[in-house]
Amino acid sequence: MKVNIYSDKFSGTLTASEVLAEIKTIFRNASIQASYFPVTDGGEDSTEILKHVEGEKYFLGGQYDYIDDNDFNGIFECGPKGLANPKVELRNSARKLVKQISI
Repeated sequence: MKVNIYSDKFSGTLTASEVLAEIKTIFRNASIQASYFPVTDGGEDSTEILKHVEGEKYFLGGQYDYIDDNDFNGIFECGPKGLANPKVELRNSARKLVKQISI
């Protein structure tokens, strides 16, 4: 199964690249191969890339605020802006996603 992971930044705490680095570590430890894509909340066409990538698509980030959520197989939100422990919340959500993918 081809797995694609998309993530946004955690406003004021983690960049999209930092978020994806944390996710990659958890996925590598679970022996899950995936492709990783940083996305931004750039408006209506910001998820256009999703339509051109094959495989399962998952969003993992702070809050999902994109227009079309039908493009994803799953959306895993860590919480609102200002999380007390963003890396802990991110790791918990990433582990939930690992369990779903492993089923």
